[in-house]
Amino acid sequence: MIILVHASLDKKNEMISAKEAIESYGKHKVILPELTRYQHIRDEEGNDELFTQIKNRLTNENIANVEKADALLILNCTHRGIENYVGGNSFLEMVIAYYLHKPVFLLNPIPDGMPYTEEIKSLYPKVIYKMDYFM
Repeated sequence: MIILVHASLDKKNEMISAKEAIESYGKHKVILPELTRYQHIRDEEGNDELFTQIKNRLTNENIANVEKADALLILNCTHRGIENYVGGNSFLEMVIAYYLHKPVFLLNPIPDGMPYTEEIKSLYPKVIYKMDYFM
């Protein structure tokens, strides 16, 4: 099985660890999104147009990754003070996976109080709680 692992980019190390853990058992291949930050192009260099072009490229790559994968795993850890955080890109990937009839997994429960909590619930993701679900 090919599993796309996604999370907030601030959780880069957790994504790499998840990839290593899942692949160490030899049953699955893991795809990760590009793990480079580009906010400095907008925030420090003031080039909003280039930043938007890069975000567009990354969005297309994320969609292609969902298409290539057999399943999607979101590492929804505590982030920005929100327990079980699901960011915009992760939510977008969840919707695409759902539309393509691919299983969607969350490491932790669905977050409460996010603007799209109800939409996440409507996708019926499976909460796994531990990485060894894929072992």
